[in-house]
Amino acid sequence: MVQLGVVSFEPTDKDVGYRHFFTDHVVLIVPANHLWAERDVIAPEELRHEDFILRDKESGTRQEVEVALQQVGLSINDLNLAMELGSSEAIGMAVEEGIGVAFVSRTVARRGIEMGKIKEVNVAGFSLQRGVFIAYSHRHPATRAQSEFWAFIQEVENETLLKIAA
Repeated sequence: MVQLGVVSFEPTDKDVGYRHFFTDHVVLIVPANHLWAERDVIAPEELRHEDFILRDKESGTRQEVEVALQQVGLSINDLNLAMELGSSEAIGMAVEEGIGVAFVSRTVARRGIEMGKIKEVNVAGFSLQRGVFIAYSHRHPATRAQSEFWAFIQEVENETLLKIAA
C-alpha cells in the first residue's frame, strides 16, 4: 500500500488527507525546429494540421485537454492522432525526436525546454492549469520519513522552495 502520493486531483475519499503542493499548467510543446517554435501564439484552428501525440484515454491530462479544446471550439477528434502513449515523459521525448506535437504538463516539459530540444507554444484562448496535491492515508500510520516530509511541506518558510521545485 502506498502511504504518500502526488496526485493531480483533490482526493475525495475520507480516508485520504491532502495538501495543495503546487499549480501546474498543461502546455503545447513542439520540437525546437518546428515552424511554431518562433511564434508567440497560434490560433486554435491551426492545431488541426499537426500530428499529435496524446496521453492514453484514461489519463486525467487527456480528459482535461479535451475540455480545454472544447472551450476553443475544437474536439479531440479534430486532432490528427499520430501516437498515443501512457507516459507524459515518453511524450516529451517523442516530441523532442520530431514525431509530433503534444499537450503535457509544464513540469514534464521543463527538461526538454531547458535543453533547447522543445519549445512551449501558446494557443489563443487555451489555458489549462490544475492543482497538484500531496496525499496520504488516514488508515495507515506514516513512517517517520513520511511524517517528516509532511511536516516539511507544511512549513510556511518552505513555500518558496516548493514553488521553485515545481
